[in-house]
Amino acid sequence: MTGSRFSVLTCACLLSAGASFAQEPARVNAGAAYKRLVQRYRSSDFAAAAEVAAISIKDAQWERDLILQDLIGMLALASDQVEAARVRDRLARTELAIVLLHTDACLQPATADCDAQIGMAHSLVGVLDQLADELSKRFVPPEDLTADDLRGAVHEWFQLAALILAAREGHTFLDFLDRSNQRYPGDPLFILLSANFQERYAAGAVVDISLVKKVYFSEYVGAWIAMLNGARRGYEDALDADPHVTEARLRLGRIQTITGDVKKARNNLEQALSEADTPRLRYLATLFLGAVAAVDDRPEKARAYFEQAWSIVPGAQSAAFALSQLADARGDDAGARRWLARTLAVPFAQRDDPWETYYLGPPPADIAGRLQRLRALLHR
Repeated sequence: MTGSRFSVLTCACLLSAGASFAQEPARVNAGAAYKRLVQRYRSSDFAAAAEVAAISIKDAQWERDLILQDLIGMLALASDQVEAARVRDRLARTELAIVLLHTDACLQPATADCDAQIGMAHSLVGVLDQLADELSKRFVPPEDLTADDLRGAVHEWFQLAALILAAREGHTFLDFLDRSNQRYPGDPLFILLSANFQERYAAGAVVDISLVKKVYFSEYVGAWIAMLNGARRGYEDALDADPHVTEARLRLGRIQTITGDVKKARNNLEQALSEADTPRLRYLATLFLGAVAAVDDRPEKARAYFEQAWSIVPGAQSAAFALSQLADARGDDAGARRWLARTLAVPFAQRDDPWETYYLGPPPADIAGRLQRLRALLHR
């Protein structure tokens, strides 16, 4: 057993396992079942495997370590460089499959504990880091995963997990986001999510902006303004890191509208609209431009934007409600009632207004895309 085969990676895995190679028969059977579940995920039966993993995470860490111990044993016994490379690639894909299995399990409706699932996936990051370091010094066949592949996969997994946790409230997300920012300083997505968190809590401090000067105590207004300014700086930092982050530009424009910087708000929202590549972004940019026009006392321009937003996402209540308010302001009672009736006519199950999920951050499509890219590495 040579140092070139066993190395630091082997020692780290064995220490993290904390278990003997001689295991109780019942636990070995459980480990075999978990191994079949991981193999099922690796074979692209993603949804079914994740659904099973979502039900319970009990003993999963022990069972995971048993799988890794088996592969480490095979690596230690490899007869030559080619066989060792084959085992290392199998180890890399298995570790990645386990990370994705538990991440995917977090997204299942039946998940018992999403935070625990993400924590389980996160616990393998250190091993993947060490394996990437190992691969950077070893012979890697062209068809195998490289050190850069693993490092890129870990980075994308951090982004994926942050997006998943962003929709949840609590210290788990904040702790994870803090670690992500420390690990990848300057990453525009993590900067954006940090700013989004401040914007979300600002919305909780002042629910109705129109009543800021009439109802809210000065300390609430001060805290609200501080959170909005923090979010604004965050979105500006995200754009400094990457000027093409349309989501950050959209949100920056909305905050500038609230704080009265109408000219900058209009410029940012018009640019966001020109860059928008999804109906959601086009709808929100158009909706917010309507709000800018309303603040700027241009009701007809606001009306045109709100009607355009309604056409992008038919049945979206926010655009219809804004049009109802404009009709009411110009004395068109019938028009105001008509737009309100349109919002009520849409069945609840069919209401799909992007504004309703605005504070949860980027949409689920971003999560699905990242998960799909990471899954593709299992069979590349």
